[in-house]
Amino acid sequence: IAEARARTPGEPMVLLVGNIHATRRLKIPRSMVWRLLKRGVPLKTLNVAAREGSAWTCGATCGADAYHGRDLGPEPRILETPEATRGGYDGLWYVVSLTASPPAWRPEGLPQ
Repeated sequence: IAEARARTPGEPMVLLVGNIHATRRLKIPRSMVWRLLKRGVPLKTLNVAAREGSAWTCGATCGADAYHGRDLGPEPRILETPEATRGGYDGLWYVVSLTASPPAWRPEGLPQ
């Protein structure tokens, strides 16, 4: 990612990753944001927020679960909020509604 950013520094680049990978709050060597910041890659991080929908989650089992969030209005938009900053993000990407998507690949042994 850092090499691709260096090749085209003026072009927009969007990476879709899980929220743990995108937070600045977790300063762990496995964090993608931690690694990119360490290499000097300028970036903005957004956490997804929605009013309703479903999300693919894994706990004792994996599957689509109902999602209920805050209603931030009828239109998708990017918001800078204290809530996002506390979570280690630069903002929220409010998409209004989410639809669960199963993983494209799952290692054997993970719960179904």
